[in-house]
Amino acid sequence: MTAEQFSKLETELGVFLPPYYKELMINYPFRDYLPVVRCMLIDDSQEVIQVNARLRSEGFKGKPWPPNFLVIGAGKEDRYFLDADNPLSQRVYAVFQKKPYHPRRLEKHLFQPTFDRYLEFMRVMNNIMNNP
Repeated sequence: MTAEQFSKLETELGVFLPPYYKELMINYPFRDYLPVVRCMLIDDSQEVIQVNARLRSEGFKGKPWPPNFLVIGAGKEDRYFLDADNPLSQRVYAVFQKKPYHPRRLEKHLFQPTFDRYLEFMRVMNNIMNNP
């Protein structure tokens, strides 16, 4: 992503993008990552806007999607997101279709305690899928 895309994303979604996210996305996607792993970190700013706008409008599993839940990755049945109200925490959260969703209990959705751990999880998943 570019500085212009970051600006558009922040303006359209009304959020502040964390510096660690911007730094990574300038160099992303990683060429050797499989599409199934790359969906965990959306590399198209317009898609990030669309996914977030759709969830804000339609909700998730019949419940509202708070505007501070910033989706950064989306698989077929899962969403990976940051808390835009606490951009320096670096925690990554996740919701899954087959698990309960609690929009008012963010701690229930903690997926990785840091953004670096999230990236490490992606790397491990990519290695597993490349070497079955």
